[in-house]
Amino acid sequence: MLTKYQINKQLKFMNKNYILGVLVGLFVAATAQTAFAAAANINTISPVSGTAIEVGVPQTIRWTSSDYPAGVGVNINLLRQVSSDPSNFEFVKTIKKDTPNDGEEVWTPAVGDNGNNLVIQVSCSSSFVFTDGCSSSNGSAHLSVVDKAIRQSYTASIISSINETFGKISIYIVLVLLIYLVFFKKKERK
Repeated sequence: MLTKYQINKQLKFMNKNYILGVLVGLFVAATAQTAFAAAANINTISPVSGTAIEVGVPQTIRWTSSDYPAGVGVNINLLRQVSSDPSNFEFVKTIKKDTPNDGEEVWTPAVGDNGNNLVIQVSCSSSFVFTDGCSSSNGSAHLSVVDKAIRQSYTASIISSINETFGKISIYIVLVLLIYLVFFKKKERK
């Protein structure tokens, strides 16, 4: 049988170990919490602002991510900016849902995707709970999607305008040459 003195001594020893164990556990929990408390982040890097994409022509969308869980996909959306002050966007369509987070996806714009002030948004998966949060940054990469027929028509219009301008310039050059020949050659004959 243990004496009263031995029981008190063991209780003090157990209390010290218990308190020490609790403190070590709290320290480990706090360290682990801060090590994994970073919010996931996605940053769209291409297409770059000012890009004109043709309907039917494949376009590579690129992004980077940090603190993003392995095996969790991303969503890629097409948005249209409807106002800049305040900055406001409307959803146009989903390009890909839960595509692998490998930093790259090829998208071929279809008829109906055309327009100006469009933005590609690579965003956090909607089928995963991000306990520490997730943010996506799309910058101000505005692009245009144009129909090939419209682009060809626009190009033809520019070429026609250039031809018309050069045609007028050619007429002026011919007139100047004629005037030179008529007036200056007459003076040389005299």
